[in-house]
Amino acid sequence: MSISIVLRTSAKTNVFRDAVISTIGSGHLDEVLICSGFYQENFQGSHFQVSGEASFAKVCAASKIRLTTVGVHNNTWKSSYRDFRDNMKAAGVAINSYYKAGLKWHAKVYIGFRGGDPLVGIVGSSNLTRPAFSVTSPFNNECDVYLWDRKSKINDAALAAAEAASSQILIRAPYVPRLNGGRTVSQILSMVRDEVLSEDLKEL
Repeated sequence: MSISIVLRTSAKTNVFRDAVISTIGSGHLDEVLICSGFYQENFQGSHFQVSGEASFAKVCAASKIRLTTVGVHNNTWKSSYRDFRDNMKAAGVAINSYYKAGLKWHAKVYIGFRGGDPLVGIVGSSNLTRPAFSVTSPFNNECDVYLWDRKSKINDAALAAAEAASSQILIRAPYVPRLNGGRTVSQILSMVRDEVLSEDLKEL
């Protein structure tokens, strides 16, 4: 198991976006959970569509993954979230979208699965917005934790993302289950998924 902590310091290098898209496009995942406080899709007159960033929707559709999304922080962003869902569906993505009753969802989580088992996860500060998910300026100084199973087929894509962030990685280390209650990364990511889906969620 491996873990990397990355602080984004450059507009041109977006490890979060590239890791999400490369792991989905690897063909080794069949299900993905994404949680975000904000999904930017033509939000308040902006032309930015997160579904189109680096062919995000096309990659999801081509990989035939089942995508579950959870959000969103406030009512102002709810229509943008709905537009994101609709555009993903129009591109052929099998997507189910939920929001938390009362809104105020702020956790950022990405977990990729194969046969129900989590292989890769990202937990941090990056939303699905232009400052966090594109390579344009101005950008956000996001900080994310990357976890993955080095014995799985996803390892090559995860390692490539880590290498691309070599100048921005603050910590890179092996994950030691013995120091974490004997739980593996996959077990911890499963716990995160179960906790997310146990919230008071409503279908968008």
